[in-house]
Amino acid sequence: MSALSFFQPIYLWGLAALALPLAVHLLNRKRSRRLDFSTVRFFKDTALRAAKMRRLRRIALLCARILLIATIAALFSKPYDPRAVFSTLVDPGGSVYCWIDPTKSMEYREGKGAVLLKAKAVADSIDKKLSPSSRRFLYDDARHAFVDRSSFTFDGNVVTRWGPPDIETMLRAFNRQRRGSTRTATLVVISDFQENVSEGFEAFFRADSAGAPIIGVNVAPATPWNIGILSALVRGRHPTLAVTTLAAVGKDFAGAGVSVITGGMRTGHDAVTIKKGCHATLSIPGSDGAEPNTGLVMLDADDPFPCDNTRFFTAEASSSVRVLIVGDSANSFPIAAALRCGETSAWRPVIMRPPRTVSYEDIDSARVVILNEVGALSGPLLALCEGRSFSNKAVIVSPCIDTGATMATARLFHFSNIRDNITFASHGAPCVPLLPDTLTPLWKGFPRFRETGAVVRRYVRPLPGNTILSLDNHAPLAAHAADSAGRSWVFFAVPIGFSSTNNLCETGMYVPMMDRIVRYSLESVCGEMEQWVAGLPRRNPYLKSRTGALVYDANNHRIAQWEKQPSVVFIEPGLYKIQPMGATSRWVAVNPDSQEITLAYRAPGFVGRGKKCMVFMENDEFLHYLKTDKGFFYAYGLWGALALLLFAEIFLWERRTEKNAKRRREEQS
Repeated sequence: MSALSFFQPIYLWGLAALALPLAVHLLNRKRSRRLDFSTVRFFKDTALRAAKMRRLRRIALLCARILLIATIAALFSKPYDPRAVFSTLVDPGGSVYCWIDPTKSMEYREGKGAVLLKAKAVADSIDKKLSPSSRRFLYDDARHAFVDRSSFTFDGNVVTRWGPPDIETMLRAFNRQRRGSTRTATLVVISDFQENVSEGFEAFFRADSAGAPIIGVNVAPATPWNIGILSALVRGRHPTLAVTTLAAVGKDFAGAGVSVITGGMRTGHDAVTIKKGCHATLSIPGSDGAEPNTGLVMLDADDPFPCDNTRFFTAEASSSVRVLIVGDSANSFPIAAALRCGETSAWRPVIMRPPRTVSYEDIDSARVVILNEVGALSGPLLALCEGRSFSNKAVIVSPCIDTGATMATARLFHFSNIRDNITFASHGAPCVPLLPDTLTPLWKGFPRFRETGAVVRRYVRPLPGNTILSLDNHAPLAAHAADSAGRSWVFFAVPIGFSSTNNLCETGMYVPMMDRIVRYSLESVCGEMEQWVAGLPRRNPYLKSRTGALVYDANNHRIAQWEKQPSVVFIEPGLYKIQPMGATSRWVAVNPDSQEITLAYRAPGFVGRGKKCMVFMENDEFLHYLKTDKGFFYAYGLWGALALLLFAEIFLWERRTEKNAKRRREEQS
């Protein structure tokens, strides 16, 4: 990249005027007559020195005039250093685009106000530094576009919204609008740079470029501390048992009160002590006879970020769980039979679908999804794996080994953040399942045994997550992993239906194994069937319904009607009732985004095309640059050079006065 560029290079044509002083100098040059002297010893030394000085003076005057014209042309062309952070920011004919992080983490209270107020103060400092002729654009999250503003000065209250930041949409809007203008563009990003913001920039720069300078200003709190609720659910009845998980950040908390509220009344209360950086799970029994369908867990603590002090939950009356098995019906028959043959009705209904015919409705309505030797991932399956369907699902993966369609299996493993290449292992002697630990929640109550009747000839390795079932050669047979999208994954190393690589479905351990595995994966989800995230759009579950559904808040006020919208969203956390037309209503709990309330900050790891166009700065560092004008050398340096050259031109210009004329006559005589 060049060390010198110009905002208005068209004015460099003014350098053609350099020929004018050169022409004037040549035309005004005095022509001397040639005279022959026998000697010059009678000429005075002062006269000779004066003649030489006049020639040097004229040459210096010519250089001063040439440099003066070049400096004026450069000032009109507006030179700048593209490697300097603030060069494009001060272009009088440029545009400054500003994005202020609107997410709830910006409501963290630091000192006398929220972090968002500090971000707006930074924007106000930028506004005062800009030229009046510079254009200002502020990103409007509702319009998904930058809106032209007269200034970056803000009035009114702090305004934020629930939901994750959409960094990619913002950057694409910046690219689209700057390309439609001839002005130079600079994007200023003001955020606390939580991990979800930094990950958004990294994902964008892996595939695209902003094509213009980006300045990231970090306004994160210096020493954040907080206590919050990560999850809440209800287990059992008579009495109701509320189980909640809390986390402490930055400091210890002693005796923080936790209350369970159902039906507008407090039905349970307890206190918790948490060390900083640790989690605590609390089980709070409710009042005798309380059988609520909905409620919330509330934390009574004075912390700077109260947005995560409330968690909503629902307790569905139905005890059965819908299970969807995706795969070949013949190979999947043992899985369905094992889940249907239980003494209780825990797994009802059990539905089987071929991979190509499974629909979004099938995925959304199932609590447990078993992917049995799936050879290709259709659109609904990709939505499930990428977290675009309803969260809080148990996903059980049975790999492809017999059919050779291993690419889909590798992709499923990668969704759980395993990056190693999977391999297929086989041994001369068959392996058998082994239960060495019968005290864990998964296998508690099972006798310690080695299933000698089972034969495993070929299996997949490695498996992502924690091993929950092993082979006798210490290789994992099943592993469990949970992710932030609310999915609970169980990966098997072998197919669990009919398969030539093993005979698990023909052994006595198969039915209890499947029952325990499904129960364990559901326990790890810690939530309801339809866990919604406030501010995050989801696919409309009634998109293809003829009648749609009405949505009511906890006070029974109608807030929306879902019919033909491709996506729907809940703006605020809370409890909402969905009333399908002609069907039974149900409650859903809407909670904050788990990534937004972790208060985990880090600078973006610039990769790909982001290394050259984005600069990350701390808030104090950025304000210091604005205050000291660092990076504005070209603007002030050229004006200083122009003043010096004007003074030199005046000083060197030899005016035609009577004194000068008399001196010339004396020199000529």
